[in-house]
Amino acid sequence: MQVQDIMRSGMVTVPVTADLRTASRKLLKRRGRPLTVTHDGEPVGLLAEYHVVKAGCLSNRPFEEIPVKKVMARSSGSVSPTMPVRIAIKRMNRHNVSAIPVAEELEVIGSLTIRDVARNYHQLIDEATTESELKETWNSDDQRIEFEN
Repeated sequence: MQVQDIMRSGMVTVPVTADLRTASRKLLKRRGRPLTVTHDGEPVGLLAEYHVVKAGCLSNRPFEEIPVKKVMARSSGSVSPTMPVRIAIKRMNRHNVSAIPVAEELEVIGSLTIRDVARNYHQLIDEATTESELKETWNSDDQRIEFEN
């Protein structure tokens, strides 16, 4: 299964100079889908619900006074829409992120989140099981193809 099979297309951006209240309103409209944080139009990070909740718990300041750049997840790269989901998950784990931008030819076209992975969990497990069974069959010494002359 490829990233494009389970990702969400379309990214909403928020400038790195925005305050957390402005960004939170955008997050609410997107029903929690992460926002791409940009600087001069270039992606520099992601802002997810987690970051807003964490900022709210750890700060006594109003959201209007908290800059997005202080709470966002710095960019940890992106994944390709044609990348296998299992590789994308490994990359997300390596960078300890719950969402990652999906980019095609340097343009962000969507995002992949842990929610997307969870929603497709059974299909991913079925695919992994099938791949594993195929590898066992292919590598088995008992399986020989004989040709008749």
